[in-house]
Amino acid sequence: MFTYGHAQQTKDYKYIQVPEQLSGFNDNQYQLNFYLKQLLRKNNYSVLNEDRSSWPQQAQDYPCSVLKADITKVKKFLKNALVLKFTDCNGNVVGSYEGDSKIKEYHRGYQEALRIAMKQAGAHNPDVEALLKIAIDSPENETNTLATNHLEIQPQGNVSENSLTELGKEFSSGDWHVILTELKNGSLLLFNKSDSGLIAQLLPSSRNGVYQVTVVGEKEKYSTTGFYENDSLVIDFIERGRTNTIEFKKVN
Repeated sequence: MFTYGHAQQTKDYKYIQVPEQLSGFNDNQYQLNFYLKQLLRKNNYSVLNEDRSSWPQQAQDYPCSVLKADITKVKKFLKNALVLKFTDCNGNVVGSYEGDSKIKEYHRGYQEALRIAMKQAGAHNPDVEALLKIAIDSPENETNTLATNHLEIQPQGNVSENSLTELGKEFSSGDWHVILTELKNGSLLLFNKSDSGLIAQLLPSSRNGVYQVTVVGEKEKYSTTGFYENDSLVIDFIERGRTNTIEFKKVN
């Protein structure tokens, strides 16, 4: 159903793990750990530490939604230089960015170099097609369970409502507009049209038109039931222990 012209980039990931010990610097030398966390947050990433029990539920359930950051030194004549690198859960380098500074004083020089490298990495700004590729290719998806590098997406420019609509069918319930996209394996992804946030994944059951639904949120995910046929999509959402059945109608 989809063709992809590029691999994932740093900006496609929301969660970034910053280790206590960077490869090229000792014990938060020049406060680079703290400064990197500050720069990441400024660029709309969610910063995680090495303690997985403290991670948001989405990151705990899907560790491949997290990139690991690291910084190494680079030898340059009369310059303080470094490389900021991001790797995925399989150890693949997603982004590598070099920065250097003519400031001779190490503390300020390395911080300026890091600021330059982070500017190259850019702000969190996911691409919808990259999101779908991650959802399909993620190792956790081999058993047809929900797996995506962005369970929450806050696009800032390159993801428009029109581009999302082109990838699926639009449904609405009152003021709530959603996009339903079918994957090659027969499962469906449901996105919020207004912010491109992933709402749920629907897996077909043994009964025609009946789906096993995994609803995702910032703090939790849960399983429920959905029904999809022609112009109607019905999902049983659970709110505070109570079932709230919402029917979406296809937008012509």
